[in-house]
Amino acid sequence: MAASDNVRVCVRLRPLSQKEADAGASAVVTMRGDTVRLGDQAFAFDHCFDSSDPGSAAHASQASIWETLEPSLVASAIDGFNVSLFAYGQTGSGKSFTMFGDRGDRGVVPRFCSSLFEKLARASPAKTTVAVSMLEIYNERLRDLLVPYARDAPPLRLRDAPRSGAVVEGAKIVEIGSEADLLSLMRLGSRNRTVAATAMNEKSSRAHTVVTVRLGIESDAAPDEKHRRSSTVHLVDLAGSERNQRTEASGQRLKESSHINKSLSALSNVISALTTESSTHVPLSLIHI
Repeated sequence: MAASDNVRVCVRLRPLSQKEADAGASAVVTMRGDTVRLGDQAFAFDHCFDSSDPGSAAHASQASIWETLEPSLVASAIDGFNVSLFAYGQTGSGKSFTMFGDRGDRGVVPRFCSSLFEKLARASPAKTTVAVSMLEIYNERLRDLLVPYARDAPPLRLRDAPRSGAVVEGAKIVEIGSEADLLSLMRLGSRNRTVAATAMNEKSSRAHTVVTVRLGIESDAAPDEKHRRSSTVHLVDLAGSERNQRTEASGQRLKESSHINKSLSALSNVISALTTESSTHVPLSLIHI
């Protein structure tokens, strides 16, 4: 399998916001199958989710999106493969709703938590460990969302470990024993996220949020033999790319916007490196943290 086959790209089309509807805006993008059409141009993706009309029978709900993503996330993690999911797009495009949802309509992260423990219970392994951390990257500073925030606290440091890859020194990693505990931690971390209003989005994420779940599974291969599989899942809700003229950003919001766009450019470099067949390692120099 080529390196590029390991990267899948999905696109979701959200409905018009109330502000857009009030301004008389109309949709310029259409979807058919796994193709997006913009004017006379067509773009193909691995999966397309049309959520533009909530009243349509073909509406892509949170549940239907999860049905598509679940095998690539939960099944792959249980089989011992590392997985990362990035929600990327312009500010206000619905990334945080897709990833976290709300109380009445859960997103990818809480559905992953539920599905993981459900699948582990069915598999009945000899021993299972699940550990979680939740960080955000704000103005290129790493902050732990699972601990009380202190403005004078020094940022966490990212280190390049030869065996395990990038490691965040001092990040809190909590071992979890149940779905309820995992969901509770996710709610705690979500409340601590940095969010502010801009002209384009009343609840704009001003930082990139990274949920990391580390899974270890020990199974009995024979009476005197055990097999152990381990995997790491990163669920990332990226802050949205911004055009300052449209967001009307100034002061602190403008500073945040500059760092957001800079780090998204760095991510583009990383993805390009990962999709190069000759690439086996992505140096931290590409990440710029």
